[in-house]
Amino acid sequence: MTQQLNIEKCPVLERDQSIGSTIIGQVMGTSLYGDAWNAYLILTGQADDFEITQMMQRGQLAEPFMIGRANEILKEDPETFGVTAEEVQEYDLRFVACDTISATVNDVPCRSTPDAVLVFGHGSCGLDRYQVNHGSVYLECKLRFWSDNDLYEDGPPASDYDQCQWHMMLGGGSTCYVVAWFGMARDIEIFRLDRDEKRIAECINAAFDFWYMNILTSTPPEVTGSTACTEYLARQEEEDGSSRPFEGDEWDLACEDHELKLKIEAMKERRKTVRNLLRESMGETQRLYVDGGKSKVSFKKTKKGDRPLTVTIKD
Repeated sequence: MTQQLNIEKCPVLERDQSIGSTIIGQVMGTSLYGDAWNAYLILTGQADDFEITQMMQRGQLAEPFMIGRANEILKEDPETFGVTAEEVQEYDLRFVACDTISATVNDVPCRSTPDAVLVFGHGSCGLDRYQVNHGSVYLECKLRFWSDNDLYEDGPPASDYDQCQWHMMLGGGSTCYVVAWFGMARDIEIFRLDRDEKRIAECINAAFDFWYMNILTSTPPEVTGSTACTEYLARQEEEDGSSRPFEGDEWDLACEDHELKLKIEAMKERRKTVRNLLRESMGETQRLYVDGGKSKVSFKKTKKGDRPLTVTIKD
C-alpha cells in the first residue's frame, strides 16, 4: 500500500501508456464504460484501435457550449463556483480549456485532461490558474441522454467522482465541478466535488498495484463475465490453436521482410526529396533532355493548372 504521493511532472504521455482519468474508473470498477479488463488490454497494446464514437464526437462539440455557459453562470451567480462577484470582476475570472496533465505518481505514469480550468483573465497574472481553497478549480463536462438523469439523482455517479479526483490529484485541484447537459431543451446542471484525499489514496494505490502486478508483468486481471474478458479469452483460445513458434528460416525471412520495409520507406522519403530538388532546380523550365537521347524530365503545366513532374530514363 502506498502512503505518500510522489508526483513528478513529465512530458505528455500517450493514452495507451499511462493511467488516465477514464482508465482509473475502469481499474476502480466504477466506470460506465468497461472494467479492469478494458484497461489491461489498452495498456498492454491488445485493444482494438481506438475509435471516436458518435457520442464522443457530440461530447467534444458540446464542450465549448458547456464551458461558455459555465462562464455565463460564473458572472451571474459566482457563488456557484465558490468565488465572489468582486473576485470575478477584479481578476476577470473565466474558465478556459485545459491542457493534458502528465506526471509519474509513485513511479506510475498517469495523465488527465480536465475539460476546463479557472484562470485570471487579465493583469500581471496572465492566464495563470486562479486558486480557491489553495487549489485549482476544474470542470468536467458530461453530455448525457435524458434517461441518464437518474444517474445524477444523488449527485454525480462514482465514475465521475473518481475521474474528478484524478484531475485534482494530478493538477493540484481543490474543487472540480461536473457540468452535465441532459439535452438541448434543458440548461446545464452543475455538481460540486471537493478534493477527497482518502479516495485519491485509494485510487493511486489501486493504480500502483494494477501497473506493477498486471501491466508490467503482463498478468491479466481475474476472469469476469465482462465483454472485454470474454473477447480476450475467445481470442486466446483461437490463437492457441492456430499459432506456433518460428521454425527453420522463418525468423530470418521475417527479419529480412522488416528490413526491406524500412529500406523501402527510406527510399520513398529520398525520392520525395530528390523530386522536390528537381522542381526547385527547374524553376519555370518545362523540359530537360539529353542531347541525342530519349531520356527527359517533363514539368509542364496542365489545363488544370498543376505541374506534374515526370521522369523518363531510356538511355
